[in-house]
Amino acid sequence: MVRELRSPDGQDYWGSGVYRELVPRERIVYTDSFADAGGNPVPLSHSAMSDDHPEETLVTVTFLEREGRTSVTLRHTIAGSGAAAQLRVRRFVGSLPGG
Repeated sequence: MVRELRSPDGQDYWGSGVYRELVPRERIVYTDSFADAGGNPVPLSHSAMSDDHPEETLVTVTFLEREGRTSVTLRHTIAGSGAAAQLRVRRFVGSLPGG
């Protein structure tokens, strides 16, 4: 899979990954890494992430229906802890619509 994210300042970032698990109406699990528009892996220097960001992360999206509405939870597993990991999470969340 190849996908594009646009940062709030208009910078485009491409990513690629492999679906690991697809459970209809319940869960999607896939790997995530930086790529060019063709889906080819690129070094972290092409992103806004620090050098200690892992080359590949795991994303789990779960869907839970409650009272006719669907709750969506996105869990992006990023190794590390401390200030660098928190910065990575803030940058990722900031790239999402409404983030």
